[in-house]
Amino acid sequence: MMVSRRDFLRSLSLAPALPALPGLAQWNYERTSALTLEYPKPGDPAYWKKVRKMFLLPENKAFFNTGTLGAQPAVVYETVAQHMHKVAAEIADWDYKGDDWISGYQPLTVIRGKLGDYLRSGLQKIPRVKINTPLHPAMCAGITNFQIEGVSGTAMQDALWLKGIRIRGNRQSTHIYNNEAELDATLNVLRQLAA
Repeated sequence: MMVSRRDFLRSLSLAPALPALPGLAQWNYERTSALTLEYPKPGDPAYWKKVRKMFLLPENKAFFNTGTLGAQPAVVYETVAQHMHKVAAEIADWDYKGDDWISGYQPLTVIRGKLGDYLRSGLQKIPRVKINTPLHPAMCAGITNFQIEGVSGTAMQDALWLKGIRIRGNRQSTHIYNNEAELDATLNVLRQLAA
Protein backbone atom coordinates (compact mmCIF):
# COMPACT_ATOMS: atom_id res chain seq x y z
CA MET A 1 0.00 0.00 0.00
CA MET A 2 1.38 3.37 -1.01
CA VAL A 3 1.20 6.16 1.54
CA SER A 4 0.34 9.62 0.24
CA ARG A 5 2.27 12.68 1.39
CA ARG A 6 -0.83 13.94 3.12
CA ASP A 7 -1.23 10.69 5.08
CA PHE A 8 2.45 10.74 5.97
CA LEU A 9 2.27 14.32 7.24
CA ARG A 10 -0.90 13.51 9.15
CA SER A 11 0.92 10.61 10.79
CA LEU A 12 3.55 13.05 12.04
CA SER A 13 0.96 14.51 14.37
CA LEU A 14 1.38 11.28 16.32
CA ALA A 15 5.14 11.82 16.60
CA PRO A 16 5.14 12.93 20.26
CA ALA A 17 3.51 9.62 21.20
CA LEU A 18 6.15 7.59 19.35
CA PRO A 19 9.55 6.62 20.71
CA ALA A 20 12.50 8.47 19.20
CA LEU A 21 12.92 7.50 15.58
CA PRO A 22 16.18 5.85 14.49
CA GLY A 23 18.43 8.44 12.93
CA LEU A 24 17.23 11.33 15.06
CA ALA A 25 19.71 10.39 17.74
CA GLN A 26 22.45 10.34 15.12
CA TRP A 27 22.31 14.11 14.79
CA ASN A 28 25.11 15.56 16.84
CA TYR A 29 24.20 19.18 17.32
CA GLU A 30 27.86 19.94 18.06
CA ARG A 31 29.04 18.80 14.63
CA THR A 32 28.28 22.26 13.28
CA SER A 33 28.16 25.53 15.08
CA ALA A 34 25.77 26.78 12.45
CA LEU A 35 25.59 30.45 13.28
CA THR A 36 29.37 30.80 13.25
CA LEU A 37 30.06 28.36 10.41
CA GLU A 38 31.84 30.09 7.56
CA TYR A 39 30.41 29.51 4.11
CA PRO A 40 33.00 27.69 1.93
CA LYS A 41 34.84 29.70 -0.67
CA PRO A 42 34.27 28.97 -4.38
CA GLY A 43 37.09 26.84 -5.73
CA ASP A 44 37.65 25.10 -2.38
CA PRO A 45 38.25 21.41 -3.25
CA ALA A 46 36.09 20.43 -0.26
CA TYR A 47 33.33 22.93 -1.21
CA TRP A 48 30.45 20.45 -1.48
CA LYS A 49 31.54 18.45 1.57
CA LYS A 50 31.53 21.67 3.60
CA VAL A 51 28.12 22.67 2.23
CA ARG A 52 26.77 19.22 3.13
CA LYS A 53 28.01 19.61 6.71
CA MET A 54 25.84 22.73 6.99
CA PHE A 55 22.67 20.61 6.88
CA LEU A 56 20.99 18.91 9.84
CA LEU A 57 20.20 15.81 7.78
CA PRO A 58 22.47 12.94 8.94
CA GLU A 59 25.41 12.46 6.58
CA ASN A 60 24.32 8.92 5.66
CA LYS A 61 20.97 10.16 4.28
CA ALA A 62 19.84 12.12 1.23
CA PHE A 63 16.57 13.87 0.44
CA PHE A 64 15.58 14.83 -3.10
CA ASN A 65 11.91 15.89 -2.93
CA THR A 66 12.46 19.52 -1.96
CA GLY A 67 9.39 20.69 -3.85
CA THR A 68 7.26 20.34 -0.73
CA LEU A 69 9.17 19.92 2.49
CA GLY A 70 12.93 19.81 2.43
CA ALA A 71 16.03 19.74 4.56
CA GLN A 72 17.41 23.12 5.51
CA PRO A 73 20.87 24.22 6.56
CA ALA A 74 21.47 24.35 10.31
CA VAL A 75 21.91 28.13 10.13
CA VAL A 76 18.37 28.49 8.75
CA TYR A 77 16.92 26.18 11.40
CA GLU A 78 18.78 27.93 14.21
CA THR A 79 17.88 31.42 13.00
CA VAL A 80 14.19 30.51 12.79
CA ALA A 81 14.32 28.83 16.21
CA GLN A 82 16.01 31.89 17.75
CA HIS A 83 13.40 34.20 16.25
CA MET A 84 10.55 31.98 17.47
CA HIS A 85 12.09 32.10 20.95
CA LYS A 86 12.34 35.89 20.72
CA VAL A 87 8.67 36.12 19.73
CA ALA A 88 7.60 33.79 22.54
CA ALA A 89 9.67 35.61 25.15
CA GLU A 90 9.30 39.26 24.08
CA ILE A 91 6.00 39.65 22.20
CA ALA A 92 4.37 41.56 25.07
CA ASP A 93 7.11 44.19 24.85
CA TRP A 94 6.72 44.87 21.15
CA ASP A 95 4.72 47.65 19.62
CA TYR A 96 2.74 47.07 16.45
CA LYS A 97 5.28 49.13 14.54
CA GLY A 98 9.02 49.39 14.85
CA ASP A 99 12.28 47.95 13.66
CA ASP A 100 11.83 44.50 15.20
CA TRP A 101 8.14 43.87 14.58
CA ILE A 102 7.54 40.51 12.92
CA SER A 103 4.85 41.19 10.36
CA GLY A 104 6.46 43.46 7.82
CA TYR A 105 5.10 46.79 9.00
CA GLN A 106 8.53 48.46 9.06
CA PRO A 107 9.26 50.55 5.94
CA LEU A 108 6.76 48.48 3.97
CA THR A 109 3.76 50.38 5.34
CA VAL A 110 3.89 52.82 2.44
CA ILE A 111 3.76 50.03 -0.17
CA ARG A 112 1.06 48.09 1.70
CA GLY A 113 -0.89 51.30 2.26
CA LYS A 114 -0.83 52.22 -1.45
CA LEU A 115 -2.08 48.78 -2.44
CA GLY A 116 -4.69 48.85 0.32
CA ASP A 117 -5.82 52.31 -0.81
CA TYR A 118 -6.01 51.05 -4.40
CA LEU A 119 -8.21 48.13 -3.32
CA ARG A 120 -10.46 50.28 -1.11
CA SER A 121 -10.82 52.88 -3.85
CA GLY A 122 -11.99 50.17 -6.26
CA LEU A 123 -14.33 48.65 -3.67
CA GLN A 124 -16.00 52.03 -3.06
CA LYS A 125 -17.06 52.10 -6.74
CA ILE A 126 -18.86 48.74 -6.57
CA PRO A 127 -22.56 48.91 -5.64
CA ARG A 128 -23.64 47.05 -2.46
CA VAL A 129 -20.05 46.81 -1.16
CA LYS A 130 -19.48 47.90 2.41
CA ILE A 131 -15.90 48.40 3.62
CA ASN A 132 -15.66 47.46 7.29
CA THR A 133 -12.10 48.67 7.92
CA PRO A 134 -11.35 52.37 8.49
CA LEU A 135 -10.71 54.52 5.43
CA HIS A 136 -8.61 57.17 7.18
CA PRO A 137 -4.94 56.72 6.10
CA ALA A 138 -3.68 56.77 9.70
CA MET A 139 -6.01 53.90 10.59
CA CYS A 140 -5.44 51.46 7.76
CA ALA A 141 -2.70 49.85 5.71
CA GLY A 142 -2.78 46.56 3.83
CA ILE A 143 -5.70 44.76 5.48
CA THR A 144 -9.18 45.43 4.11
CA ASN A 145 -12.33 43.79 5.43
CA PHE A 146 -15.39 44.18 3.22
CA GLN A 147 -18.72 42.60 2.36
CA ILE A 148 -21.25 42.61 -0.44
CA GLU A 149 -24.84 43.06 0.66
CA GLY A 150 -26.71 39.78 0.11
CA VAL A 151 -23.55 37.73 -0.59
CA SER A 152 -22.08 35.54 2.14
CA GLY A 153 -18.40 35.67 2.96
CA THR A 154 -18.12 32.01 1.98
CA ALA A 155 -19.71 32.63 -1.44
CA MET A 156 -17.41 35.58 -2.03
CA GLN A 157 -14.33 33.59 -0.96
CA ASP A 158 -15.33 30.63 -3.16
CA ALA A 159 -15.84 32.85 -6.22
CA LEU A 160 -12.43 34.44 -5.73
CA TRP A 161 -10.73 31.09 -5.08
CA LEU A 162 -12.11 29.78 -8.40
CA LYS A 163 -10.11 32.57 -10.08
CA GLY A 164 -6.96 31.74 -8.10
CA ILE A 165 -7.38 34.64 -5.65
CA ARG A 166 -6.86 33.49 -2.08
CA ILE A 167 -8.65 35.39 0.66
CA ARG A 168 -10.25 34.27 3.90
CA GLY A 169 -13.89 35.20 4.24
CA ASN A 170 -14.27 38.95 3.81
CA ARG A 171 -10.64 39.96 4.38
CA GLN A 172 -7.97 40.75 1.82
CA SER A 173 -4.45 41.54 2.94
CA THR A 174 -2.09 43.26 0.50
CA HIS A 175 1.66 43.09 0.81
CA ILE A 176 4.82 43.83 -1.15
CA TYR A 177 4.44 40.70 -3.29
CA ASN A 178 1.05 41.87 -4.61
CA ASN A 179 0.40 44.24 -7.51
CA GLU A 180 -2.44 46.31 -8.93
CA ALA A 181 -3.26 43.71 -11.62
CA GLU A 182 -4.01 41.16 -8.90
CA LEU A 183 -6.25 43.65 -7.12
CA ASP A 184 -8.00 44.44 -10.43
CA ALA A 185 -8.74 40.70 -10.78
CA THR A 186 -10.26 40.74 -7.27
CA LEU A 187 -12.37 43.79 -8.10
CA ASN A 188 -13.61 42.18 -11.36
CA VAL A 189 -14.88 39.11 -9.48
CA LEU A 190 -16.55 41.31 -6.86
CA ARG A 191 -18.24 43.43 -9.55
CA GLN A 192 -19.74 40.25 -11.02
CA LEU A 193 -20.97 39.12 -7.59
CA ALA A 194 -22.50 42.53 -6.85
CA ALA A 195 -24.28 42.79 -10.21
